[in-house]
Amino acid sequence: FAAETQSGFSLFAVVSKIVSHLLVAEPEKIYAMPDPTIPETDIKALTTLCDLADRELVVTIGWAKHIPGMGRD
Repeated sequence: FAAETQSGFSLFAVVSKIVSHLLVAEPEKIYAMPDPTIPETDIKALTTLCDLADRELVVTIGWAKHIPGMGRD
């Protein structure tokens, strides 16, 4: 019985660790937030897309720093 309990606990610990790593790897949602002070033009759309791409890049770099060997100086 003790061997089964130990084995079950080990499996739970491994699964729990995997789930924890997956949750860290899952990026947060990023929403487009257009500047309300800019009139509705092509410039507003382009500005919104550039801002969205900039924030996505920051999130991707932060995510990559969690990969072993990627955060080294």
